[in-house]
Amino acid sequence: MNRESENLVTICRKIAFSCGHRYYQAELTDEQNRTLYGSNYSEHGHGHNYVLKAYLEGPIDPNTGMVLNLKDLDAILKEVTKPLDHHYLNYDVPYFTGVVPTTENIAAFCFTEIAKRITWDHIFLKKVRLLEGPDLWVDCEQGTDAS
Repeated sequence: MNRESENLVTICRKIAFSCGHRYYQAELTDEQNRTLYGSNYSEHGHGHNYVLKAYLEGPIDPNTGMVLNLKDLDAILKEVTKPLDHHYLNYDVPYFTGVVPTTENIAAFCFTEIAKRITWDHIFLKKVRLLEGPDLWVDCEQGTDAS
């Protein structure tokens, strides 16, 4: 896609999901985990009602008047969040058996999974925003190679 020769529009769609998790690293002692994670480290974990927003950029299709049909984007968001929704991430989602399910890591996971499903060469996943609550959110964007 020649991004300089056409007007680009950013669209955003959101989806909500709920899940539980526990911050801890198995190789650390209980005391080390408590020091590192504070109240997020507990034996039973805790949960959140997350809101995931996906921002996609692309040209407006002259035939449809849309960057992307929202039914297609909705299907992608549902597919990505279904394995997370109403699950305990540490135990139910294989990716998080070796990754601490912080808001940052959940956002990065969602970004990667959404990006895999964007199969249109003229559409670019600009970022995802994961809101853990009204006062905490994380934005995840495609990294660049600084070398």
